Parts: sequence; structure tokens; C-alpha cells
Amino acid sequence: MKHGDRHTRLDRRRFLAVTAGGLAGALAGAGTGLYARIPGANDRIRIGVIGGGNRANSLIEEMAVFKKEENFEFAALCDLWKVNLERTAASIEKLCGDRVRVFPRYTDLLNDPEIDAVMVCTPDHAHTTILIAACEAGKDAFCEKPMSMDLAEAREAVATVKRTGRVVQVGTQRRSDGQYMAGAAFVQSGKLGKISVIDLKWNDAGPRWERPYDDVRENEVDWEGYLMHLPRIPFDPRRFRCWHLYRDYSIGVVGLLGAHHTDQVHWFMNDPWPESVTATGGTLVWPEREHYDTIHCSFKYPGGYLVSYETRLGNSAMRAEAVFYGTNGTLDTQAWTMTGEGRVPPERLEPGNRQYPTSAFAMQADASQGETIRIEPSPGGMNHMRNWVQCLRSRKTPNASVECGFGHSLAAIMAHRAADYGRRMIYDPQRREIREG
Repeated sequence: MKHGDRHTRLDRRRFLAVTAGGLAGALAGAGTGLYARIPGANDRIRIGVIGGGNRANSLIEEMAVFKKEENFEFAALCDLWKVNLERTAASIEKLCGDRVRVFPRYTDLLNDPEIDAVMVCTPDHAHTTILIAACEAGKDAFCEKPMSMDLAEAREAVATVKRTGRVVQVGTQRRSDGQYMAGAAFVQSGKLGKISVIDLKWNDAGPRWERPYDDVRENEVDWEGYLMHLPRIPFDPRRFRCWHLYRDYSIGVVGLLGAHHTDQVHWFMNDPWPESVTATGGTLVWPEREHYDTIHCSFKYPGGYLVSYETRLGNSAMRAEAVFYGTNGTLDTQAWTMTGEGRVPPERLEPGNRQYPTSAFAMQADASQGETIRIEPSPGGMNHMRNWVQCLRSRKTPNASVECGFGHSLAAIMAHRAADYGRRMIYDPQRREIREG
């Protein structure tokens, strides 16, 4: 089934699930939204974690470093898999000293009036549904990327955050990185001249997200809760553990990987969404997956430039992150200096991943001059989750707002639809709709 067929069938199903029945459980105690607590300067912030998988555990480990200084605690945890629930609860206690309350489903956690904010670290199909429910329940939220798989949900998320006044951070971490802050300021200064092309790549030689699932037992999984608004199907441990490979649970590589890159374009160029996109994709190397393992996309932006995006999971060469081509020079954000405290030990890297330290990158000026300009990190950079926690008190908009999430979600949705249909997709910002063109 193509992405477009799936979106046509589920747009209304998703919208109704989000705006009506999908929130019923979360709003059973309707007063939580009306009387949401705003933490004071000395109040301890109580955070609930929804989804206890690898990503949640990585974020919890990051946050443990500044937990005492920022005066917050992990107070609650929800996961649909008993193994993850127990493992992550134990990890939180070991790392942070917090004994979390555990909940079987996210709606139960959101009904707890003691919880101030939640971290949504679930498979992608649940992101926006839970984000909206959290805001309606009076909770601030962090939501992993891609924020949305569906345009109607993405629109609803933006509207709900605005209406409820909740503080929401989306998981595109480069927005809080001092190096990228400096890069954005440099591009926006105009020193590159007229930028006509931006080249984005994220290539890998591995199967990507193929995980063992022999240890998953049906009696330890809330399969109905996992499916949420999707049609009921028999329990499948591979679909549960390797959800990234399936169209029901993930938008595909332009969202899973490319969200960081397209968001960087939107930020650096101050151009929040694409005008149109064409794309070609295929499952060419790893056959046991529904999603493309190889895709080429060409975006056109209202600001008057073209953006190419490529992911291939059959070869890691040319793993450039982003190259901005201007009339005065070229900014290559792969040109990191891999020395000093920013280097991440190779043994800590997931196979195929690359970690980006906080050392300087360079802008190469005109080739005839051979000049290289070093761009040093901005002192305003900080850990992305720390930025979120600080905004929970200040009530300022975090670095990666819900509007940023809308932009990278839209780019991914358009790209995969274009690849599925073999037609150009155009975004109409007045109607806030995607159409063929």
C-alpha cells in the first residue's frame, strides 16, 4: 500500500481519534488541563516519560547530568512492553535516584495531576496523538522527531499548542547546538552570497533499525494499546520491535533521518517549509522492509533555491550532512574538527551513526582564493533537553518549537508521497494542504 493510499484512508480516522475519542481517556479528569501547575523558581518539576525504549533511555542519561541543578525529577513512566517498563524504571532509579510511578497506558499517566510535563518517546505513529492529548491535559511536552506522520495531525498539534499555551520542544537537537547556532547566524548574515543549492545526505551501509525480537512475548505487550488508531491485526513481534521498517508506524527515512536536515534548511534559510518536491525511492538492498532503503528527493523552496536530499542504506560513502552552495563560497557542515573534548569514543557509536562534536566547521571561499573561514560555536548552545527544562519554568518558547516540527513533518510527508505516486507534490500554505502538481 502506498503512502498516499494510507493517508487518504487514515486522515479522517486519525483526525477523529485525536480530536474526539483519542483524548477521552486523557481528559477523564478534565480539571487537569484547566488548573495546570506552572512551576515556580523553586518548585521541583515532575516529568513523566511515555515510551521506555532506547531513545528514552539515552535522553534520561543525558538529563541525569543536570537533574539536580535544574531541580526536576522523573516521577512517572509508561511503556506498553513489560520488559521495557521494568528495565527503564530500574535505570531511572540507578541513574537519578527517582522511583517512578508506572502506568499501563499514556492516558493513565496524563490523568495524574502530579505530573507537570511529559517526554513522548514512542514509535512515530503515536507522537502527535500523545502530544495533543498531553497539551489538552495541561502538560508541557517534549516530542521526539518526526513530530507527525500525517498533515491533519500536524496542523492540529500546532493549533492545540497555541490554544493551550503549553511549552513544547521537538526532538531536532541541532537547534540547541552552539555549532549549528553559529552556522545559522553565518548563513543568515548573507556572507555566502546568493544560495541556490543545498545538498543533504544521510547514508549508511547497515540494515538500519533491524532489531532482535525473539524475546518479545505477546503476554508481556499491550498490543491493542500499541496499535492505537490503526486497524486491528494479530500480534507481530517484529512489527513491535522493528517498527521503523513499517509504514503503519513510521513515515520513512526522510522523517527518521532527514528531519534533522530539512529542519536545518528551514532554520538556516528562515524558510519554514518547501514549496514542492519530486522524489524517487526503492527498496533495493534490504528486502525485509516496507519503507524505502534508498531515496532521492528534490525540493524547491519559496526563498528561491533547490534542496536535494539523499539516503541510501547500501553504502556509507559521501556521508555529508549539509552543504550550502552560495555565490561567495560553500558551507560544508561535515568539515568538523574531530579533536578535543568534543570527540565521542567510537565504542559508544551505534553502527552507521556519526556523532557531531562542538568543534568548529568551515566555510570554503571561492576556489581561486583558497580561503577557509572557521566558524566557531555560539556560546548560547546547550543540551537540547536542558533548554526544554529551563523553558518549563521561564515559559519561553524552546529552541525547536511545534512550528519547527510542523515544517520537518511536512517535508517528509511530501517527499514520501511524491516517491510513492511518482508525481510532484505541492504545498498550498493558504489552504495548508498538499496537492499534486
